[in-house]
Amino acid sequence: HLRPGHLELSFYDHPPGVAYLVAISTSLFGGDEFGVRAIFALIGIANVFVIYYLGKYLYDETIGLIAAFLLSVNFFHILFSRAAMNDSPTVFIYSLLIFTFSKAMFENSRKYLMITGSLLGIGFLVKYTVPVILSGITRRDKDRLSFGAVGALTANPDGLSYIRTSR
Repeated sequence: HLRPGHLELSFYDHPPGVAYLVAISTSLFGGDEFGVRAIFALIGIANVFVIYYLGKYLYDETIGLIAAFLLSVNFFHILFSRAAMNDSPTVFIYSLLIFTFSKAMFENSRKYLMITGSLLGIGFLVKYTVPVILSGITRRDKDRLSFGAVGALTANPDGLSYIRTSR
């Protein structure tokens, strides 16, 4: 069980994404402190690569390398990548969202728009404010509908888990 049976009201401002990440991490790396934090450190490392590719895609390889280097030595990035909190996964999701949404718009790619919608749903499971970054910003109403639908379907397990635990 990832959630207690009787939730306090304050629990509802923390989506279950961190609990899911901790469950995955402890099943892979063990139940000690390292096992709890390992996946967050890996997400922090992965974010450096995402920032590199984002900088390379939007500008050039030099900008990507500079951006990745600056993120990798940033005190707060290192600090939050070591903690089992939703900050590191949230920044990772934001970075991926900007990358995939940029590709969707610049390349007129429906595939990347669907990936962006999925990331919005996953991001919602990590922090409720993630969908705000791109909500409703597309060029066509048909794309906005599919973009939102994919995000809503991806986030649906969160809503279902609240229904299940409220009984």
